[in-house]
Amino acid sequence: MENTLEKPGLDLEPFDPAKETIRLIKVGLNGFVVTDRDTRDLLFNMCKDANKALKTVDAKRLELLRPIKAEKKLLNDQLKKDLEPLTEIERKLEEYAKTELMDPLQGIINEKKTMIIDWDRKEAERVTKIEREAEEKRIADEKAAEEKQKGLSGIQKVEAKQEAEKVQGQDQEETQEKIHHETRKRTGRLKKIWNFKVLDINLVPDKYMIKHVNKLEVERVLGTVTEIPGLEITFEEKMMYQ
Repeated sequence: MENTLEKPGLDLEPFDPAKETIRLIKVGLNGFVVTDRDTRDLLFNMCKDANKALKTVDAKRLELLRPIKAEKKLLNDQLKKDLEPLTEIERKLEEYAKTELMDPLQGIINEKKTMIIDWDRKEAERVTKIEREAEEKRIADEKAAEEKQKGLSGIQKVEAKQEAEKVQGQDQEETQEKIHHETRKRTGRLKKIWNFKVLDINLVPDKYMIKHVNKLEVERVLGTVTEIPGLEITFEEKMMYQ
């Protein structure tokens, strides 16, 4: 549809008288303070004048909008009439696409989805049954193995006890024989093993600075002297057998 209407302009001049009135009222009201009965009555009358100005502006607004709304209604009615063929085409397109194409296919899709869900449920039940039977078999096998192990363990415990008693008897006999043999064979004596550590060589007396002495001579000397300056002397006792 070709639009032959001209674009309307915005004309605010009709509000000019009310605009000036409102300006004067605002100047009078701003900063006004009630101090006594007279100022109170004066302010009351000024507010009445302000309300009249508001009603004047609102009346002018409705007056200016009335032809605009009427014109809009005519345009809307004409537009609705012009759009009816397009609206009908739109409705038929929607109906065809939905009833002839989309709905039948959606029905098949829903049916197949139900089939898939049903198969998944049955498959889950089958797998669960297999797992349950496998678990039951595992528990039964473990129980049978435990029962068998208990039987074997009882026999093994008896055999092990008999073998341990036999070995223990042999060990006791051998130990007693060894003790008796060693008692008859060996006699011992307690001997001191002397050790010394040099703390400060300058403090050691010359008489102990003997070179090329053998072990027996060192032991003999240390056996009679337990404290020597510059040396730390210790000993340990050890049983010597012949």
